[in-house]
Amino acid sequence: MTLFLVHCAGCLYYLLADRYPHKGKTWIGAVIPNFRETSLWIRYISAMYWSITTMSTVGYGDLHAQNSMEMIFIIFYMLFNLGLTAYLIGNMTNLVVEGTRRTMEFVSVHVHNLLLVILLFNLFCRIVILLVNFAAKIHDDPSFNYFSKPS
Repeated sequence: MTLFLVHCAGCLYYLLADRYPHKGKTWIGAVIPNFRETSLWIRYISAMYWSITTMSTVGYGDLHAQNSMEMIFIIFYMLFNLGLTAYLIGNMTNLVVEGTRRTMEFVSVHVHNLLLVILLFNLFCRIVILLVNFAAKIHDDPSFNYFSKPS
């Protein structure tokens, strides 16, 4: 999505320069005087370079507005970029918060289940130890007869 927006902004910015009546008083005309005679690839790269440096707020200043039409376009482009950046950062923050909430929920449920399993295993071990001790007591006491009737 961002690449598409960079592409559209660069193409519109180039279109402003191409349609401006004074070719030397445009952003690309100031850097490449006969820009219409250069290859389309060079013009496209220049437009993308401007768009990306403006969107990323780096703005080196080597390609900048030369007339009021370009200045107005750049004002709206920068305001749009501020909104887009705020929207993206807000969504990423929401993803982190939601992920943290789900992780804590998952841990609390599974830690509770794990503690329950540990308690049941501990109870089972205690019962086994009692049975083993009882069996050892029966084995060691010859007078104990489980099958005899009480007198």
